[in-house]
Amino acid sequence: MKTMDSRQTIYALSITILLLANYSIAQQDIGISTGIIWKVKPYYYKEGNETKGIIAESFKLIKSGCKVNKTKNVENLNETVMLDSLKQFYDIFRDNQGYPYEEGILKDVTSLSAKWLPVIQEFDKNFYDNRSMTEKTLFTEPKTAVVVKRDKISLFYKLSLGILQTKHILVLSFLSAIIFAILVWFAERWNNPEFGKSFTFGFGTGLWWAFVTMTTVGYGDVVPRSFIGRFLTIIWMILGLAAASLMTAAVSDVVLGVDYIDLSQDKVATIRDSYEANAIVRDYNSTLYLCDSYDEVVEAVSNGEAQAGVLPAFIAGSMMMKIYYELQLRVPFQLDLKSPVKMLYNPKLFAAYPGYVECVNTYFNIVFDMHIRKYKVFVQEETLYVESIADFYKKTKFISYSTIAIGALIAAGLLYDLIYWFWARQKKKQEKRSDSVIIHNHTNFNNFKENHFKNKNFDNGNWRNDELNKMRQDIMGIKENIMKINTLAKYKNPWY
Repeated sequence: MKTMDSRQTIYALSITILLLANYSIAQQDIGISTGIIWKVKPYYYKEGNETKGIIAESFKLIKSGCKVNKTKNVENLNETVMLDSLKQFYDIFRDNQGYPYEEGILKDVTSLSAKWLPVIQEFDKNFYDNRSMTEKTLFTEPKTAVVVKRDKISLFYKLSLGILQTKHILVLSFLSAIIFAILVWFAERWNNPEFGKSFTFGFGTGLWWAFVTMTTVGYGDVVPRSFIGRFLTIIWMILGLAAASLMTAAVSDVVLGVDYIDLSQDKVATIRDSYEANAIVRDYNSTLYLCDSYDEVVEAVSNGEAQAGVLPAFIAGSMMMKIYYELQLRVPFQLDLKSPVKMLYNPKLFAAYPGYVECVNTYFNIVFDMHIRKYKVFVQEETLYVESIADFYKKTKFISYSTIAIGALIAAGLLYDLIYWFWARQKKKQEKRSDSVIIHNHTNFNNFKENHFKNKNFDNGNWRNDELNKMRQDIMGIKENIMKINTLAKYKNPWY
């Protein structure tokens, strides 16, 4: 909460001096008016024994200026009855017609001295007439803050919603891609081997070309070559670029804006019978979740009982710590909805003291404006919330499970490579042993041939030398082929 700076202090002193100088009511004795007040920041509240707030300090300053004489003040507000809840305040107020003054909680209050404030609800003229009361607007809340859950403006939620809202564009783009894929294949099937004559192969290639072209990637691996094919490509590039731009714009609009928060479709938490409640029903036809305090309004949103909550800007500003940090809520925008804060009293209360009434009316708005500036807290609007990685994983189960699945797939892939590596090593060893056996057998055969047939005569027709040579050549060819296969396997297998 901001404190008064030096200029505001000088301003307040100046007003007080003017009040003292110009509006002393000589020798008049005004009866005490008793305030029946419900405590709410920043209107009227207590810190220890000190009373603070826009209304409390404004009445104090008016009291110090509008005097009977130099030593005797006009008691314009005596805070005898302090109520902790709005519900208690309005239960007594609504039943006031039959609720006896000067008894019970109103023992120090008379029907003439009673002031009810702050009043933020609307009542009809009959209600006032039955209780002999009139109203005075103390000040007006300039805007109404809308409170939602923080997750509703998170980046992941907005991206998901943005993609979902482009479903019509996605469907039309996919159907158009199918049509153009068929047309381009039909135009290219005879003269372009990249598409081929087969419909199955050509349609698949055409669909790949259509999506690559639509997304402006343009790999260039499939290119139409005929005049008709290129003409169709030009048309599809224009249509694809438009479709891609529309989808990008739609997603960006959701991510950067808050128009998707539709109060007419949401259940809205608000104070019962308040100005903002009536305005929400009138302007948005919303379903209301009625509460008896502003704490209940924000807690209803936090608990999911309502999708949004509305409360006056000054109230929202004073509750920023609770809204943002305790309940993890956010204010994405404020409505241009003004709600008056009023005081109800008996019109006969000050009728006999026109000097005092003139004094109050002259500086009433100035004094209240000064204290509004003092207690006004800026309502921080936030349209996009980017969560930390830790919070993102905690709250988004889909991403958590997806990460676990991806980790499992990577682990399975590494295990597969490890098993394949061992298998390849074993296979390599077996092939080396097979090569050794073949070479060993070939050597034994040569030795056998040389030793066994060394002194034999091959011209007798039992064994011909040309057949022996042919057998030897065949064996050597087998060996060469085995060596080539091993070399090729080493070249293609990265694990060797």
